[in-house]
Amino acid sequence: MKLRFITSLLFFLGATSLLTMAASSNKRIITLYQPTVVNDITLNAGEYTVLWDGTGSEVQVSFLRKKRTVVTAPATLDTTPHSDYATSVAYSTDGKSLLFIQWKDSTLKFNRADAQSD
Repeated sequence: MKLRFITSLLFFLGATSLLTMAASSNKRIITLYQPTVVNDITLNAGEYTVLWDGTGSEVQVSFLRKKRTVVTAPATLDTTPHSDYATSVAYSTDGKSLLFIQWKDSTLKFNRADAQSD
């Protein structure tokens, strides 16, 4: 009986750990050093939590500040690994509109469609 309980507990803890790791892979923290436009919404400079849901070209990305969603925008997720360990943020030629955010293991490329502001 005791062995069965311990086995069940270990299984539950292992499954919970896997779910936590899977969920956290779609969450990153970035710092924007200048006002940045995500489609038509301007984000002030500062730290944001970036959350995304979906894969490929069907990704919805939310920018949160102090646990509050500031903007949600469509994007494309590219999971091609990169050799650069630093987070890169690319802007359009006007220097304001966000084109993509690149991490070592993935890139979010922002679509030019309308964003939803919350």
